[in-house]
Amino acid sequence: VRSIVADGGRVLLVDLPIPAWHTAGTVLAADYRRQMDALLLRLRPVPGVQALDMTASAASDDFSDEVHPKPRVTPVWAARLAASITQPPIKPH
Repeated sequence: VRSIVADGGRVLLVDLPIPAWHTAGTVLAADYRRQMDALLLRLRPVPGVQALDMTASAASDDFSDEVHPKPRVTPVWAARLAASITQPPIKPH
């Protein structure tokens, strides 16, 4: 990440949702959340790095399985991602 930013690039970390029933049924979900939160905390002050939290943007019935969204959901997610990509970089705190 730091080398991308050092070369003038931008980094957008996107935290995608998974169904609540899958989150509740896997032991990895809590560990993932801890590690992702720690990573975001470390990267938040780095200029050129942004995060997009989409974890709350889908209901469990929006998924075909444990991770794949149904076709009706993908345009909504894509629009949200596109809007974030086209925004000017946010200055770190």
